[in-house]
Amino acid sequence: MDIRAQAQFLFEKYNDEMIRAEEAFLSRVSRSRDVYTDEFEREIGAYTDSESDAFFGRPLEGLSAGTPEAFFASLQSLDDCLTVFSVAAEVSDVEPPRALTDRIASFGEEAASRLMDLAMSESWERDGDIEDADRKDIPAPVSAAIRLLGRWKIEGSIVPVLGHFCSGKRPDEYMSDVISDFAEEMGDMIVPELRRILNVAESIPAGSAEESLLVALSKAGAKNRTDDTYDCMRAAFRKAQRKVIGALCLGDYGDTRAIALLKGYLDRNLHTVDREMFYESMSVIRKLGGDISDINDPFGDFNRK
Repeated sequence: MDIRAQAQFLFEKYNDEMIRAEEAFLSRVSRSRDVYTDEFEREIGAYTDSESDAFFGRPLEGLSAGTPEAFFASLQSLDDCLTVFSVAAEVSDVEPPRALTDRIASFGEEAASRLMDLAMSESWERDGDIEDADRKDIPAPVSAAIRLLGRWKIEGSIVPVLGHFCSGKRPDEYMSDVISDFAEEMGDMIVPELRRILNVAESIPAGSAEESLLVALSKAGAKNRTDDTYDCMRAAFRKAQRKVIGALCLGDYGDTRAIALLKGYLDRNLHTVDREMFYESMSVIRKLGGDISDINDPFGDFNRK
């Protein structure tokens, strides 16, 4: 088999193994266990990571190099590595394995440059009003390349990636999630550029790239909150067409100054605010530790317990 065929074979087997591992873990979980907790996510993640590492170190019948790790190590060129990376993104249900991405990283700056080329090779804009079933999907290798650039914290990718994302009038919703992941991986180093884009925006329409970047900023900036970032988010909330998105982002960011901001907004707009915005704002205020007992409820059915 050629490299692409071997990679296809490998990652199909890998999918099967990860399904088996997850089912094995879940079979030992008590029915009374709450599976929607961070603790549970960490436990199942640690288990599947361990099983994944074991899979890549075991001989796989039908693979010319013996083990998957040996197969990755045998890849002689960056072209071969990126071929396997693309197959992994297309076939595998999880992110490309560390053994493969480490091999790609061994090619240094050229690897980052080629990943950038791959990331920018497609438009990230939605196809107008085409129905979901007929819409052209963003190729999986494109999103995988963006996420890997974020994981590697390639600072030089920030401006091009965000610029490409903002170049379309209506960004693809899936790519909005990818950019959010990219920003969260980048952390502090992407925050200044996110603030710059949002600060110069005259408005933040519903479904716009800027709205997605507001979501990204709430995640990327949350671990190191600053006055500049809060000021940017406060201004973005005021410019946002969908105020509920701005409110949720303020909650995710976690600055308690948003309590007064949201209370003031509800007080000024008590007779015009819609139900969703009112209740989401109330939830955010409580999440941030605020008192909601002094807020008039125009709908009369909010649980204040």
